[in-house]
Amino acid sequence: MRFYLIILIFLLSFNIFSAEKELGIQVPGVRIEDNHFKSTASIQQVIKFFRKHGVSKVTKTGFDAPHVKVVNLKSKNIKTKWESINIYNDSRYTYIYVIPRK
Repeated sequence: MRFYLIILIFLLSFNIFSAEKELGIQVPGVRIEDNHFKSTASIQQVIKFFRKHGVSKVTKTGFDAPHVKVVNLKSKNIKTKWESINIYNDSRYTYIYVIPRK
């Protein structure tokens, strides 16, 4: 029983499980501005989260800055309220920006 409690506390320390909804999609992070979120999860964990929630088109973008990764997710469904999601990170956080459909 103690083992499961330790695992639960460990999992809850990652705020990937504290998802908020933005433009009709769950976003694994804490809101810092409109359409902009911050997470302690890695980019790979965030991509895995979105794939689990139905986002499948992933484009990796090159970026000329050391230690910065940028990933773009596109919505295949034209009925969604969001067009794409930009994910980027620095050494401490992963940032998620949901781009509304025009």
